[in-house]
Amino acid sequence: RSRRPDAHIAESRDARRDSTLTCLPPSPSMPPAAEPRRAVRALVICIVWIILPYCLYLPGLPARSVVSAKRPGPSAAGKWRGVNFGGWLLLERWMNEAAFANTTAEAAPSEWHLRAALGDAEVSRRLRQHRDAFMTEVDFERAKAAGLTAIRLPFGYWIATDTEAEAWPFVPGHFEHLDLAVRWASQHDLKLLLDFHATPGFQSGEGHSGKEDRAWQPGLWTAADQQAKSLRIIERIAARYADEPCVEAMEVLNEPSGDIDPMDLLRYYRAAHAAIRRHMPADRVTVVFPVYPTFLMDEFVPAKAFDGMDGIALDVHLYQLFSTVHQGNSLHTHLRAAASAHADLARAPWPIIVGEFSAKLPDWSPSWPAARCLDPTRPAARAAECGWRSASDVLGTPADGHRRPRAHLSTTRLALRQFVCAQVGSFEHWHPNVRGWFFWTWKVDGEGQEAWDLREGARRGWFDRAHLFGPGGGDSCSIEIGSATDDRDTIGVVGMVAAALLSLGMYRHLFPDGLCPAQVRGPSQRGGWRARCALWCSAPYRRAFWGRFALFCGIIGPWSASLAASLLLPEDSRHQWIACLSFVLQAPSVAVAIAVLAGALGPGARQPEPPPAASDAGSSDAAGCAGP
Repeated sequence: RSRRPDAHIAESRDARRDSTLTCLPPSPSMPPAAEPRRAVRALVICIVWIILPYCLYLPGLPARSVVSAKRPGPSAAGKWRGVNFGGWLLLERWMNEAAFANTTAEAAPSEWHLRAALGDAEVSRRLRQHRDAFMTEVDFERAKAAGLTAIRLPFGYWIATDTEAEAWPFVPGHFEHLDLAVRWASQHDLKLLLDFHATPGFQSGEGHSGKEDRAWQPGLWTAADQQAKSLRIIERIAARYADEPCVEAMEVLNEPSGDIDPMDLLRYYRAAHAAIRRHMPADRVTVVFPVYPTFLMDEFVPAKAFDGMDGIALDVHLYQLFSTVHQGNSLHTHLRAAASAHADLARAPWPIIVGEFSAKLPDWSPSWPAARCLDPTRPAARAAECGWRSASDVLGTPADGHRRPRAHLSTTRLALRQFVCAQVGSFEHWHPNVRGWFFWTWKVDGEGQEAWDLREGARRGWFDRAHLFGPGGGDSCSIEIGSATDDRDTIGVVGMVAAALLSLGMYRHLFPDGLCPAQVRGPSQRGGWRARCALWCSAPYRRAFWGRFALFCGIIGPWSASLAASLLLPEDSRHQWIACLSFVLQAPSVAVAIAVLAGALGPGARQPEPPPAASDAGSSDAAGCAGP
């Protein structure tokens, strides 16, 4: 038993490994007739893997209409069902064409610029004429006759000022038209929500804040002198209308910029609430705070931001227009989103007001799905693609006196009726904390803006007066979409489950041994860890394992990505992430599947040739295969 040299030890180890490889069972050979079937199976797997992650998002499939109107019965007492009187005491260029006549968008993009564009005398004359004529007592009377119960009245800070210096460069209002609005609302039994729409310093750089300014910064609004001026005007208004029973709410701000720090907003809200409460009690007047953008709800809810303030409500504005997600949605997706709008907001522990919504859909680009449904050249026969069964679902014909193709009248009317019905139905059937809703707006002086104009929409039959604003006390739409399922979702779920089962079945048929071939698993039980390492380090077996593993990830990966993204990611970015993750997971698996198709992997693939057998089989078995 003398020690052998190291060279003899290495030689003995190599011989033992070679003998172990020799003992492996030979690879099963596939008959020639089975090769075409195997190739077809691999091709089917490749196709299924490519379409698997996108089954839930099949575009263009016709979706049935699941929105219907019915009268739900008596209205809840005290709920505000109203409209905005926008464009009256605060001008916006897109909806006040006459007031901005003979000016360019560059010279006068907002009311702040009118004095410089028109001159002192002309701007005073034009603004006086506009405020006297744009809204009159007749509008309040007609709003009441339409079944509305409340008016949200936007105004700029200069309307509640008495001097030129305090309002400059705006034309001061001296409270004149605010007083008229309060008087007319009281006479016609309408409730008023006074909306401080444009504040000193301007809460954003948008035109609806009074001054369109692309160089706007949050510090312009949060400056101490501007905040103090805003609070003085709020308290002045609260003191003036403290004894007016028709004034049931005051909103302290409108649509602040998302660049303003939420804590700055909260400090302003608390100070404004205190100023109002010094004159108006909580049991009669609600103080309204805007939650805009709506992601601020995620800031305010966990922090219990409004605890300790009584008689408050939160204002949300629900439009489906301005984001790329909305612009890519089909009409049916818009209807579903409108009908379930409460899902993201129902968690708020405070009362909710929908201060603005409209019938406007993203239709200004012909490539967007909703625009195709409203295209005047679109045949009625294709209406099923837009979210309803046929154009014959349209009730009646709008008597607008315009000559247009009947198909356009039918599809446009049905689309907008369903869209408004879905929104109002959702507002009516939220949790009990919802105080009401206000359509934007009562009238628009602008070409092509009919979907924002409640009067014009009702005249054209886009809004169903009997169900939305009828004389029955504001009966609203009730919708059945909440209990229904989108056809695309059903087809997508069924398709994904079927594709996953089919892919796994094909995989099992191609590789009955699973991830690890039998030739790899077997020796590990006979030759110990040395034989296992030797086999796994050989190129053919590494390729067999990792090839099968890549194919397995190509099946399970997209399914897992879709499920994880649906549960964890926000809706507006979910589809992009699913597509990206699925592509990353599919790329290697498709490459390996092509290799399978070429016969490079799998049970029929060529395996390494075993070492030459010894001339004496019996002595070989005895020397290399016998166990200790």
